[in-house]
Amino acid sequence: MAWKFGKFVQKASRQSPCLIEMEEVFGQSKRVQRYAGAVPVVVRLHGPWFLVGDAQGFPHDLNYQERVRAEGEAIYAADAVSAPSEFVLRAVEEFYKKELPRKIVIANPFPECFPEDHWKLPEATSLVLFVGRFDKVKGADIFIEAMFKLAEKVDGLRAVFVGPDDKKIAVEDGRVLDRQAFVAWCEEKYQRPSPIEFMGRKSPEEITQLRKQAAVCVVSSRIEMFPYTVAEALAQGVPTVASQVGGIPEMIDDGHNGLLFDSEDVDGLLACARKILASPELSVQLSANALTTVREKYSHEVLARAQKKFYRSVADCFVDG
Repeated sequence: MAWKFGKFVQKASRQSPCLIEMEEVFGQSKRVQRYAGAVPVVVRLHGPWFLVGDAQGFPHDLNYQERVRAEGEAIYAADAVSAPSEFVLRAVEEFYKKELPRKIVIANPFPECFPEDHWKLPEATSLVLFVGRFDKVKGADIFIEAMFKLAEKVDGLRAVFVGPDDKKIAVEDGRVLDRQAFVAWCEEKYQRPSPIEFMGRKSPEEITQLRKQAAVCVVSSRIEMFPYTVAEALAQGVPTVASQVGGIPEMIDDGHNGLLFDSEDVDGLLACARKILASPELSVQLSANALTTVREKYSHEVLARAQKKFYRSVADCFVDG
């Protein structure tokens, strides 16, 4: 694959300027770079395995070590490195104990959201929405436990979980439970029936409609580089509560365009969600500020200009060097 792609790009570069951008996954960009000739290669950090593998609980066996090594070699062999958040760049440099010579932070593109899909303050709703997988990385267990506790304090709470729920999560006593067993464990722990409706996978259009109905969106991840669940919620102007991890604090200014809580803090999530549910004025202000943030920092025009300038600088340095 690397040989074929490299030869294809070499041929294309004779017709017009070329640049290759690839993720760091499995270090494949270095293989392509070997055959790309005089074509610069940019590594776009997506989720280095030393971060994602750890968050998912993978053992540090030979497979883990080999993937981490290969990704590190590819990252530092690249002609430039870009990342959606400052967090990812810092994490790479700290883990591999080496500064990246040519690097830049450029956010991922935000979804385009039309005015008719923008959030408006719902009438007397207590819908709390989670969009993500049932696994530890996305913090599904944190959301579920928080909703059990929130149901004790908010009458008529409706919590909705959208996303695949076929994974398993370890609980306090060391057992590894699937989604149904985990909910049953929570029902026993909190002595109340589940307040959560599990909808499974939904289309983007269906999720857009659910966000419009929600009083608050929750992102409870344990690690994130630049989560689209946050980007999508901000683009719609939905009041959002998110864990203060990874690149999320670079997207959400706490108290301005969303609320943040400490990672794995069930009570912190509960307090933030309750604060929004209790204050329509806060909800409206968070929504307006979220839309302004997206327009000023993450519009397609802003990001396209930054990307074009970066690509040009890499190409120029490659020719000069």
